[in-house]
Amino acid sequence: MDEFYAVAHTMVQAGTMLLFGMDGYGWRIGSAIALALCVPGVWLLVRLFYPQRIALLAAGFFAGSHLLMSYSKIGYNHAYTLIPFIWPSALVGWGLRRDKVWMVALGGAVAGLGFYTLALARVALLPALWLMLLYQPPLPRKRRAIQMWAAALIAFFAVTAPILLNSSNWHVLWTRAALGTRLREERALHPEPEISDMVYIMRNVLHGGFSWLWSNVNSHWIFGAHLDPLSSGAAALGLVLLVIGRQKPTGVGWVGDWRGRLW
Repeated sequence: MDEFYAVAHTMVQAGTMLLFGMDGYGWRIGSAIALALCVPGVWLLVRLFYPQRIALLAAGFFAGSHLLMSYSKIGYNHAYTLIPFIWPSALVGWGLRRDKVWMVALGGAVAGLGFYTLALARVALLPALWLMLLYQPPLPRKRRAIQMWAAALIAFFAVTAPILLNSSNWHVLWTRAALGTRLREERALHPEPEISDMVYIMRNVLHGGFSWLWSNVNSHWIFGAHLDPLSSGAAALGLVLLVIGRQKPTGVGWVGDWRGRLW
């Protein structure tokens, strides 16, 4: 098992080369297809908690992200990571709303695919489990809840069994996913002995929270900030209001439910 790059998405890109040409286009088109498959997943996920117009807006922003377009253009395998992050929560959420055990199980299986992509996707099951904990906690007297949890976990472990049953992979899984993807590698490349690992992680979380101001220029791609400083300030305020603001319950599904903000 590779410490960072898995084999599965390389095999997928080999398949797209067979279909679309044994050249750079055939290699890159796989990333573009993977990102396109995530657009309806974003719509379904946002639609769990917000009206249709908000879900369409979110899916549109995702589809028009020039950062994601840059990744699809160069053909990096990172694009495949978004599928096991977005679709499991969407499938689990709609499975809970529609009371469909098979849909929850499918979400667990898709989360298991994260073990076959980049290292960060190996924790893709956690957001889906948090969603289940909020809306369908596994209480002993709730038989349906136990069925839902069992379906998700059994499907997940069925997909990941080839990796988890091989004990030689456990060290890689722990150091690369549980302790933070590439954390130790980045610390080795850019040593800052006066900063602890926890401070380093929290600083990256802060930078991630304002990622729309980030620009990057290197040999692979060039992209600017997603928003100007004024708009980014409004976006930061919007994130706060998203958590603490009030949304009137509509009586339709989970729209306006406080647990949506908590998730």
